[in-house]
Amino acid sequence: MPDVHGYITNIKRAATNDEAVKAEVAVKALDGVEAQFKDANIKIDEHTLIEDETGKMLTLKNLREGHEVQVWFDGEVMESDPVQAYAKAVRIKY
Repeated sequence: MPDVHGYITNIKRAATNDEAVKAEVAVKALDGVEAQFKDANIKIDEHTLIEDETGKMLTLKNLREGHEVQVWFDGEVMESDPVQAYAKAVRIKY
């Protein structure tokens, strides 16, 4: 089960390539879909796996506002509202 399953509502890309965090992505949960958390602000770094439903590897450039995504977290989760965490994997559902 993913930690969060919903739609991307906002993407903030990092200003430079030297930063560890490449982007921060806001995800709004889908109603009626089972996931660990409702909404989340996720951080994507160079270790985040991004793929489509078939397992095809994608990049940060493929993420768009409005995409349905499943996200799995890596490490600690900040219990704010919405929760904040680093993404281990992001699966785009077309």
